Amino acid sequence: MRIGAIAGRYALGAGLVSVLGLLFLARGVAAQDSPRVELKVAPAPYYVGMPVDLHLQIEGLERSPDPTCSAGPVAGALMNLVAIVPSVSTRVTVINGRTTRTDRVTFVCRFSLTVARPGEIRLGPFLVAQGSVRATSPTYSIRVQTIASDPRVGVRLILPKGPVIVGQRLPISIEWWIDEGLQESIQNYKIHSQLFEMPDTFRFVDDRPPNRGEQTLAVQTDSGELTFPAVVETRSERGINFLVVRAERTLVPLQPGDFDLGSATVSLNEVIRWQRDFFGGRRASQVQRIFGNDVEHVLQVREAPSEDRPPSYAGAIGRGFSFEVAADRSVVQRGDPIVLTFTVRGEASLSQVGLAGLAGEDALPEHSFALSDEQPSGEVVDGAKIFRVPVRILDESLKEIPALPYSWFDPDLGEYQTVYSRPIALSVRPAQLISAADVVSAQAQESSAPRANEPTPARGPRISNGTGFGLTGANLAIETRRDRLRGQEKSRGQRLALVYAASILLGIAAWLYRRRQDRDPELLRIAAGYREQRQRIEAAAALPQKEALGEVASALRELGALERGDPDPTREALIAECDAVFYAPDSASGLPVEAQLIERARALAAEFGDQIPRSEPR
Repeated sequence: MRIGAIAGRYALGAGLVSVLGLLFLARGVAAQDSPRVELKVAPAPYYVGMPVDLHLQIEGLERSPDPTCSAGPVAGALMNLVAIVPSVSTRVTVINGRTTRTDRVTFVCRFSLTVARPGEIRLGPFLVAQGSVRATSPTYSIRVQTIASDPRVGVRLILPKGPVIVGQRLPISIEWWIDEGLQESIQNYKIHSQLFEMPDTFRFVDDRPPNRGEQTLAVQTDSGELTFPAVVETRSERGINFLVVRAERTLVPLQPGDFDLGSATVSLNEVIRWQRDFFGGRRASQVQRIFGNDVEHVLQVREAPSEDRPPSYAGAIGRGFSFEVAADRSVVQRGDPIVLTFTVRGEASLSQVGLAGLAGEDALPEHSFALSDEQPSGEVVDGAKIFRVPVRILDESLKEIPALPYSWFDPDLGEYQTVYSRPIALSVRPAQLISAADVVSAQAQESSAPRANEPTPARGPRISNGTGFGLTGANLAIETRRDRLRGQEKSRGQRLALVYAASILLGIAAWLYRRRQDRDPELLRIAAGYREQRQRIEAAAALPQKEALGEVASALRELGALERGDPDPTREALIAECDAVFYAPDSASGLPVEAQLIERARALAAEFGDQIPRSEPR
């Protein structure tokens, strides 16, 4: 009894140990399968307007695809994903002759955080996703403080005052102020502004790269350094003489809203101690970091007002617009399509300019013009935006393409402006449909002219069978003279035979032409050369001996040049024999050539001709 109870207790304990082991094993496997996410933040201190580097390190993912890293919005700050950097390390172990390879995959998502106001900032949680795998990071808090601004340096961002309109071209400038006494002891300046970190919200246009040797101003962004042409001038403020480096750009807002840009900042190294190098030059031995900042900016962007908006407004914001319309032809039939070319010019961002309000009583009436339902897309060419729109003419009484309106919003005046194109003269003819009835009627009119010495038949009513085939003026008499009928049949047979013969000849000619075209051009050249040299050999038979032997030798050499393989020794021997007689000092030029030499040359030429393929594809 006691032994059975003890055995039962041992069995129960073993079962509990097994269950706990399985639980720990499952927990270990789950922990191994789930990705590990760690947020690494650049060391403090953190300042307003100065970017903070954040690295989100993820382990336990597959090599591909790249994961997605995201974070919720941070109040009072701008966070951008800079890059996702993969890293793979491989470890190979050999135990008892067995090789094990282990890959460790690590992804680093690099973020840049720019804070607009001092205080505590809460970061995270960050979300990482790869396929169906999800992981989050713990939250992290940092404290941001205001930069102690040095009065000897500063940066200023100059923006337009008041609300601006989406699509409006805004001249802006950024200035870097430096005390004249610092210009010889500053190094490594860096300017930051959130305005240059928002490409989806603001677009800069009309930028040009700086020329070589030109003064520039650099602004740091998450995607790299931006360099702009700049000018340098001297200004005095608070009794201090400053060098001001000024760069100008043109800004176009892309969406409405109130955008907190914070304050622009500049940081640089001031050299406070120098030392001489080996060559006697100066180099910095001790520096201190100094800062300058700007006032905070909020840019208000609004849509163009909807009140009193004309139908021909299509997003054009600016001033000084012109509108031209041209037609590809001015004489048309009703129902014919024509292409209208619209050209828009103005002081504006033409990429945002569209075309609208073409259909309507004030533009192209629907009963006179048929337009496509598709919105026309234009292209910017030489400072103008060009639209091409197909239009179908529906009204025969139409005399012109009327003056068409084009509207834009002028931010300086705060109202919509409209300009009209010039009307285009148009000549519209009725649409004509030529049917079989028209052709028969015309033939009848030509053949119904009264012949000489024949009475004019009386005209009866026109009979129509409802199919459009007219019988007016048709000759319905039955021919009873057999000789005329036989003559017609005979001539018809002759014409038919002639057509058949011509068709056969054309077919043969086409076959011969195609056969000739299918031959290799190189073979055609060889065949032509062979015929030419064969004729020279035949003509040499009538010449005196010396001239004949010269012609034969020359012709055989030309045949050798046309030959594709190795030289024919028989032909070379005959050429040598002809040359020996030709160049002999006692050779008689007046004697006739030996017939045996001519026959041998003919045989060699014929043998060469037999080797030319008759047909070979290209």
